[in-house]
Amino acid sequence: MLPEDLLFNGVKQVGEDFDKRFHHGYVGIPRLCQPILDYQNSTFFGGDCISMIDYLLWPWFERLDVYGISDCVNHTPALQLWIAAMKQDPTVCSLLIDKTIFQCFLNLYFQNNPAAFDFGLCC
Repeated sequence: MLPEDLLFNGVKQVGEDFDKRFHHGYVGIPRLCQPILDYQNSTFFGGDCISMIDYLLWPWFERLDVYGISDCVNHTPALQLWIAAMKQDPTVCSLLIDKTIFQCFLNLYFQNNPAAFDFGLCC
């Protein structure tokens, strides 16, 4: 099961079983991504410069710390370089979500609280 399936289809199943399945699914992503970067011998998934595929993958890696599994990339040196390079991109920097705001959003979301709808958005 893909991480997004676990998150969106399993929202109502919060608890130890859900946490284990989510962690297992999410931790598998670096194992899939590392060989691609190794094979391409480039910093980014699309080649030597940032591309749409990098932007599409970034949100999952941006949230590793919030989910408490940032250590899953410790054994993936090419992926660590990619993360560092992504954090230097002006577009990524301008759209980073504060960890505390995202955690508060998730707490409201998992409680099915309507306040989650626009939590953390600036007027």
